[in-house]
Amino acid sequence: MKKIVIIATLILACVFSVGCQKKYVPDPAVEEYLNSGLTAQKAFDKLSSCEYTSSEIFLGEDDEEKGRQVSRTTFSIEDKQNLTLVMEQTFQGTYVSEGVTEQTLTLSKRDGQYIYCTQTNVPSKNQERQVDDKFALDLISSLVFIDNGAYDGGGLYYGDTFMLNIYKYPPESFYVDEESDLCVFDEKMHIKHESIGDVRLYQTTKINRLGLLEYDYEKYVSDDSTRTVISFVEATYHYI
Repeated sequence: MKKIVIIATLILACVFSVGCQKKYVPDPAVEEYLNSGLTAQKAFDKLSSCEYTSSEIFLGEDDEEKGRQVSRTTFSIEDKQNLTLVMEQTFQGTYVSEGVTEQTLTLSKRDGQYIYCTQTNVPSKNQERQVDDKFALDLISSLVFIDNGAYDGGGLYYGDTFMLNIYKYPPESFYVDEESDLCVFDEKMHIKHESIGDVRLYQTTKINRLGLLEYDYEKYVSDDSTRTVISFVEATYHYI
């Protein structure tokens, strides 16, 4: 069974960790935007619901599509006693595992008890189990942030990650989009990707004043130009 993941943002966390060791002086407007007391818990506490779509496409030689995975997720935490989650996923080509091409994960209450369900196109993979309130809250909060002991990241929250990296990348890598009121990371770099090796990465990532990811586009091109991975995330938030 495939785990709940945010496809592109997990890659993002790895990418941001490989910034240059040199310390840069950030654009004052960017530093001011981010240095506003952002925390993952504050962002999570302000949310009532969220919808986001994440996708990843694997291309071979001549840009022939070899695989694609798409995840459409909606969760609501407005009623803390009645949390809900729906994640609809599709897998094609290289992303198909054990015959699973479609998967829907749901969390909701039934007769006062949270039920966590996995439904796929392979009946033997289907699961349903009761979970407690803590499991439900931890499951949904992990889509927004994971506390790794040093800083919060790994989900839709990127406030801490941006704040760390404005000192690791040249100041022109970050800017404030005043019209959209977003902080933007826009960079081209050379990194190592876990599945296609040394790659050129073209990345644009945008977060809002709560530190939440609103948009991400990444294109990884192998040095030999025979393999390419394109990932995309777009999110919409509703607040209390």
